[in-house]
Amino acid sequence: MRTAYLLTMSADFPPPCGPTNPCGCAELVCQTEGDQAGSCTPRMDEETEPNDEPQQAGTIEIDGERLGAFEDGGGADWFVMTLAQALPVTLRTAPFCDSESDPKLEVYDQLGLNLLATDQGSAGGGHPELTVSLDAGTYSVKVSNEELALIGEYVLSVIDARCRQDTDCGCADQRCDGDADSPGACVPMNPTVESESAVALTAEARIHGRIDQAFDVDTFEVFLAPGRYQFATIAYCDSASLDTELTLFGPEGVEVADDSDSGDAFFATISEYVVTSEGTYRVAVSAFSVGTGDYLLEV
Repeated sequence: MRTAYLLTMSADFPPPCGPTNPCGCAELVCQTEGDQAGSCTPRMDEETEPNDEPQQAGTIEIDGERLGAFEDGGGADWFVMTLAQALPVTLRTAPFCDSESDPKLEVYDQLGLNLLATDQGSAGGGHPELTVSLDAGTYSVKVSNEELALIGEYVLSVIDARCRQDTDCGCADQRCDGDADSPGACVPMNPTVESESAVALTAEARIHGRIDQAFDVDTFEVFLAPGRYQFATIAYCDSASLDTELTLFGPEGVEVADDSDSGDAFFATISEYVVTSEGTYRVAVSAFSVGTGDYLLEV
């Protein structure tokens, strides 16, 4: 038995964008000409696929952006950037429109073998940001998805981070080591001098430190007279992504106090420690688990 029926189809397309109907997202622009006139498209170039391995990396220019996407949990995208001269560069990811992701950002040598810098979460909202000084050459950049449940798009930016005056740095804990005639880099106001032995401190010190690899421990020595003291790690340039641990050793080398999360965010504070006899104390700063990042130490 045959039965007749009528099939109908309809489509509900969004109205064309224009002056009275903006795209509603800063990462989109309204096309006014050509086949895509009236439609919203990304304002930056999209990544080239496939780019899951260093050998497949797509290019990204200095002061450029790329739109990337995680299409499955645990994915990774590779990019390559070339510096014609030695530069400090800032790399960061940001959400594309309302997309959610939790990327990890890593900078490698050209072959993608030697890790030079890494960050996760410093820019807020789960996104990374790092500034690294690099020699002229070609470098690989890896953006990986650390949150398996979040699949979405992101924007990768690479920025020439040279400065000409302190106000270019935008952070009270940094200064510019260049000037108008010779642009430089934003560097810590009170940097730690890397040393195989403990770094000397004075009471009332405020010094920058960095845990630059997993399980790294920074050690400091300070001579203390009898009195009451506080030791604290705090955020460097408002970056609160590092989970620090703080340990204090007495003049005999015995641990006398420790803390991990008594400070702001995940920073550490040893409060109201009483010194009864003068001597040289040692302060050790480390990160929880495999964390890396910057911090300030105050005594």
